[in-house]
Amino acid sequence: MVSPMYIMLGIGAVGLLLVLIFSISSGVGNKTLPPSFAKTGVDQCDRTPVPKPVRRNEVVKKSSYILSSIPPVGACPTGYTNFNDVTGNYLCCASTNIDPYSHTCSAKGVDGVCSMTPGIEDTRNVSGDIKHYPLCQEIGAQQQAEISGRLCPRRYANYVALPGGLQHKCCAGPLSPSGTDCMSNQSCMSLAAGQNVFSAPTSCEKELLLEKIQCPPGTNLVPSMKGTTSKTKELSLPICVGVTGNCFAPAVLAKLRSAGFLLDIDIEKNVLNCDVYNKVYVQRIMNESQVETTQAADLS
Repeated sequence: MVSPMYIMLGIGAVGLLLVLIFSISSGVGNKTLPPSFAKTGVDQCDRTPVPKPVRRNEVVKKSSYILSSIPPVGACPTGYTNFNDVTGNYLCCASTNIDPYSHTCSAKGVDGVCSMTPGIEDTRNVSGDIKHYPLCQEIGAQQQAEISGRLCPRRYANYVALPGGLQHKCCAGPLSPSGTDCMSNQSCMSLAAGQNVFSAPTSCEKELLLEKIQCPPGTNLVPSMKGTTSKTKELSLPICVGVTGNCFAPAVLAKLRSAGFLLDIDIEKNVLNCDVYNKVYVQRIMNESQVETTQAADLS
C-alpha cells in the first residue's frame, strides 16, 4: 500500500511540472513577452515616428519662421525692412510699416517690395506687366551705383560703408566678399571728424575736389602745395600755378571760405579766383583795374 505522504508528493510534483510548462509557453520563463502591434496598415518593420503636421495658420504666426534657402536677415537694400509673407517667402519692404497680421508691406510702387530669390509672384497687382517681385540684389546694385557716383572719385569708383557708419571707403577694384572693405589697398578714405579736404590730402573728398578743377590755359595744377603762413603751413592746397601768377579754382575757394579762410577778400572778384584770373591774363577781356588784386592775409 502506497503511503499517503508519497501520494501528496506525487501530486505536488505533477502540479509543479504543469506550472513550469505553462510559464515556458507564455514567455515568463525567459522574461520576454510577445510584442503587441496595432494593425494600422503600416509596415511594422518601419518604426520611425511620423511628425504631426503643423497647421498653416500656426506657421505664419511664428516670427522666426524663415525658409532655409533664403539669405539671413540683414541682406535687404538700404532703407528696406525684411519680412515674411503669408507663404513664408523672405521679402524686403521699402518701409518699416509692415502689417504683422496680414504680413503685407505698406510701400507702394513696383520697387516697394523686393525678393531675395527670383520668380516670387507679386500678388499686389501694381501693374499688368509685373508678374514677379524685383530682385533685392538688383535694387542694391542700383543704390551702390548711385552712392558711388555721388561720394566716390572716378579712379576709386566703388563705395563701401565701413562698420559704425561714420566713414566710408572708395575702392579702385571690387569689394571684399563680406562687402565691408576693399579687396586691394588702392582706395581712399572719407574725412573723419574734425578733418577737411585740405588737412586730409588723400581723402575721397579731396580726390572729388581735384576732379572738378580746370586750371586756366598757361597754368598747371599742383594738387598739394603747402601754405606759407602759420595757418596754412599744415594744409595741402590744390593750386593752379602760372608764369603770371597763381590762382585757385572756384570750388577750392568755396571750401577755403567754409573752413574759415579768405574772409578779407571778395572771392567772386579777386584775381585769386581762376575764373577772374582767366579773364584778366588769358582772355584779356578785363584788366586789373576792374578786379580786386588784394592778397588774402591768411594766404600771403
